[in-house]
Amino acid sequence: MTTPQNLDRFSRGEEIGVDVASIEREFAALWRAAGQTDERAPERKPVTRACLANLVTWVEEESTVPRVKEAFDTLVLSVPARVLVLRPEASAPGQKEFESWISANCILAPGGGKLVCSEEVTLVARGRGVEHFGPVVRALLVPNVPTMIYAADAPQRAFAALQPLLKLCDRLIVDTAEVVQGGQLKAISRLIPNAPSTVDLGWLTLASFRTTLASVFDTDEAVNALKTLSEVRLFAPKARMANRLLFLGWLSERLGWGPPKRCSTSEAVARGLPAQGSALLTVEAPHGPVFLRIDQVVPDEVEPQAPTILELVTKSGLVKLTRGRGAMLTVESFGQPPRVVALDPPSLGERIARGMGPRARDPIFDRAWPRALAMWEAVERP
Repeated sequence: MTTPQNLDRFSRGEEIGVDVASIEREFAALWRAAGQTDERAPERKPVTRACLANLVTWVEEESTVPRVKEAFDTLVLSVPARVLVLRPEASAPGQKEFESWISANCILAPGGGKLVCSEEVTLVARGRGVEHFGPVVRALLVPNVPTMIYAADAPQRAFAALQPLLKLCDRLIVDTAEVVQGGQLKAISRLIPNAPSTVDLGWLTLASFRTTLASVFDTDEAVNALKTLSEVRLFAPKARMANRLLFLGWLSERLGWGPPKRCSTSEAVARGLPAQGSALLTVEAPHGPVFLRIDQVVPDEVEPQAPTILELVTKSGLVKLTRGRGAMLTVESFGQPPRVVALDPPSLGERIARGMGPRARDPIFDRAWPRALAMWEAVERP
């Protein structure tokens, strides 16, 4: 029911519980009331609704909710969208099978005259309630605008409920930067083939890495050195390994490597790898075999944020990239003095906005992804 209290809560972005069948009716009434001025409340600003896309967001973990909610506040600045947050939960005694809430994400228009707001709907399904996601989402999509599905969490709890929704979307958005377990990566890998197109927010975070490394090999001498590449060493936090392997997938695609093969334990020991947390792979490059040493670094109390280090060993010398605690990338190449590249890591909301943009699609990702997945499977293989 639209009341002055609900209107104020709606304009502030607070969630209002509504019956799922009444969502559109409540939105219409709230927008109507919010667009009007009230002489009794002159401080209340008129509201304009904005919607350029549908963003269906899949959230399985409670810890993910505050992060994506904050991101949606940023998203409205550049891509106002109707956001549908789908939250599958386990059944619990005394709790409803399906519940829904509505809210708004608002910003002040230039000049501060009015609020520009987009809509947000949260749908919580428990047990068999996940079967309602499909028809409810279909009914709530705004027509004549693009529909994107953002898997904020890799779907594992109710994968079958998300799969049919891919037929409704124009783009799937995933985030390998948030993948910490093999099961999560496998869930994403099962989604991608059924999506019309895919954008990985984790891939977007690797842009500065890729650009910086490519700049090292912008001379004929450096390109010739790359043809003598014998070993690549990757040291990365275990919680970031899936994303960092995507970087190696890019290298594999650019340099024409063959499928990765896991080396034996004796070969790994012979090359000085520790017994735990490391893997040695080999790939066939156009100039011959290249060894890939991959070390998963587990943070500890002394070093809670382990750096990412990439080393390329050639006959002409070593190329080394180090991403430390701060937003800095240190580059050392062929004995030259180290240089530091300042990074500007975007917020999650900014990355989602970029991922929804027309230029986010990258065919290189489409080719690097299966290579990275093959490396992950080789690393995880006993």
